[in-house]
Formats: sequence, C-alpha cells, structure tokens
Amino acid sequence: MTTPVPRQRDTLIKGGTPGAALDNPNGTQQTIETLTMKRTIHILLMVAALALSACSGKYEEWYAPEDDRPTPTTVTFTADSVAPIDLRLGTGDSVRIFRPTIGCDKPYTVSYQLMVFNHEHTDSLMLRAYGNGRALRNAVQQALTTLYGPADVRRDLSMNITASITVEGTIYRGHADSIPLIVTPRREQLAPVWYIMGNHVGSGKWDNSPTGLYSSLIPLYADPQDYRLLTYAGYFPQGTEFRIVPTVGSENYIGGGDETGGQSFQDETMEGDPLDNVIVSRAGYYRITVDVTHASAPVMHMERLSDDESGREYSQLSIVDPATAFAAVTTAAGGRSHDWMVSQLSLPGRTAINIDGTYSVPADTTGLPPVEVRLGGYAFPAGRTVAGSQGIDCPEGTYTVLYNDLLGVYRFIAQ
Repeated sequence: MTTPVPRQRDTLIKGGTPGAALDNPNGTQQTIETLTMKRTIHILLMVAALALSACSGKYEEWYAPEDDRPTPTTVTFTADSVAPIDLRLGTGDSVRIFRPTIGCDKPYTVSYQLMVFNHEHTDSLMLRAYGNGRALRNAVQQALTTLYGPADVRRDLSMNITASITVEGTIYRGHADSIPLIVTPRREQLAPVWYIMGNHVGSGKWDNSPTGLYSSLIPLYADPQDYRLLTYAGYFPQGTEFRIVPTVGSENYIGGGDETGGQSFQDETMEGDPLDNVIVSRAGYYRITVDVTHASAPVMHMERLSDDESGREYSQLSIVDPATAFAAVTTAAGGRSHDWMVSQLSLPGRTAINIDGTYSVPADTTGLPPVEVRLGGYAFPAGRTVAGSQGIDCPEGTYTVLYNDLLGVYRFIAQ
C-alpha cells in the first residue's frame, strides 16, 4: 500500500546557495537550482502564451477592420474650356471662365488659383476663381489689360488651374493644365498726359513752358494695372522737391506733403498761400501713382520700391526697326536717369516695334555679365513691355517715344 506523500512547498532558503540540499519527508533530495529553473520555465511559457494571444488579437483587428471605421476619401478634378467670352457684353459681377468637374461622395468646398498665360507664353499672372469656375468680371478685365493693354481685341489665352478642395478638414489639390480661354476685353479709356517736374527730375530746372518739355517736364506713364491711372518711378535723393502738373504751362499742380502722403491739388483760382512742393525726406527709389479720373480733385500716392524693382541699370536701349537709339533723359546732379526717349520717330507705315536693351545688376552682385533682352508689347500708344513678345503695333506717324526702365512702361506721343 502506498502512502501518500504530503505536498511540499518548494522553498528557497534565505541565505542558501544554489546546489544546497533540501531534505523532504520521503528522503529524496532536490536542489534549489533545479526547482528554480522549473519555475522559471513555467513562468516563461505562460508569458509567451499571453503574448501570442495578444498579438493574434491585434493582427486580426488590423486584418479585418471594424465596420464603423471611416473609409478613405477619393476626390477627382477635371476642367473644360468654355465658349469665347466678350466682356463688352453683359453686366454681371462674374463670368464663367472654365467648367470644373469634381468627383467626391462627401460635402466639400472649393477654390481655384489660376496661372493665366498670354498666347506666346512669354507673360503670365495669377487669377482666382470660385464655385463653378467663375471669376470676377473686373478681375478678368484687369488681367487682359495687364497682359495686352487697353485695346478691345480678342485674345487667346491658356490657364493652368489648381483646385483646392476641402473635405472634412482635409485639403485635396487637383490640377488641370493648358485649358484654353478666349476673351475680348472692354476698351479701357487711356488717362490724359500729366507731367512731373522737380529739382531732381530730368534736368532739374523748374521750366513748365514748351521749351522745358521732355527735359525738365517729364510726362507720366499710363499705369499698366489700370490705364485710367498715371504712374512714374525714379530715384529721389533726400530733399528732392517736385510737383505734378496737368498741362504744359499750367499753374495748377499737385503738391504738399512728403513721400508718406499729405498731397492736395493747387488750383490757380484758389485764394490764400500756394501749396509747397512735395518734399522727399528719405532718399530712395519710389513709384508715384496719380488718379486723374476727377481732374478737379486728383489723388496722388507714393510708395518705396523694393530692391528687386530698382535693381536694373540699363546701359543702352534701341528700337530694332527702324534702327533708332534711345537717349537717356538728362538728369540733374544727384539724380539717376531711368527715363529714355526717342524724340522724332517717323514711321512711314504700320510698324511692329521691338526694343533691344542691355542692363547690369547693381554693384553689390558683381561678377554677373550684362544681360541683353528684346522687348515687345501689345498696346498702343502706351503699355508695358514684355520680353520676347511680339512687336508693338504702331500706326503710321511721327512720335516721341518715352520709356521708364524701372517700371518697364512706354508711351508714344504723336507729334
């Protein structure tokens, strides 16, 4: 008959050493080392089983996602051209310039950013559109005027369109390139010629008579962003004084204030002390813009040009055909000439005018060679030159031609 063996607890004796004998009631011996190893293996097997169980659960969850987890959003975008647009017709605030198609099964919002190119891809500008491919009518008109000038002539353009589509807080972007756009703009009314004179403008003489025309009395240019405005750019040393006059010999002028503002219109019929000239307190390159829409109350604005806008120093300009060199307008001591002139350009018939120029960068970037460029344009009698574009289409006649190399604008004045 077998006597049951009482169950013993394996006990590690405090202070004992591995291999030391432990007696049990049956007289068998076990070592502490052997008992400890058995327990360790048992624990490791349990941990491994738990780990495998946890990993299995995670893998199954990844492999078979729960039904309520959101599915990925798919968004598609394409764009088609529209029929030719005539901005001379219609009165709405906006006009459709392309037809978008957006594929999305969730609510979304969208806006568009367009890069609009002229037909020669030599010039471009940015334009925004919204909703179903519409842009503000005035924005499209201004884009056409900037690219081509004020003529109401059909223009063939192309667009690269970027659509920003927002779905549940995430922005998706789609692209459609080389979408045709054909537009006939309204004809813009060209602002009349006004003039600037001052102690560092042109010759620096305060000669408002016909003899001072083009030497001390320099015509303003049509603003290529809005041909109803006038513009001028140049270097003004500290202490420069100038005024803006409406006609040769006129006693009326815009004066007062400084480069930060404060100008008003001096009418010769006004009583009291006449206005001072505009006085520049900080030397630099400046652009002047004059709104003469209301001739009795013109408005002048002056802003400092950035380094990029004032960084060209032309050494020569010339008309290609008929071969005619521009002359830099004589500048008073302390000034810097950025106006060029051809005094008598005779065209026996309709002529496409291109301008060749050579310019260098400022002295602080020495080592770069002079740059040669051929300029053209789309507008007559005033506009903005575009590198590599077609020649300016000029009718028969005799002209004084002025060019401001800071702004890249020209003006033909019939003689």
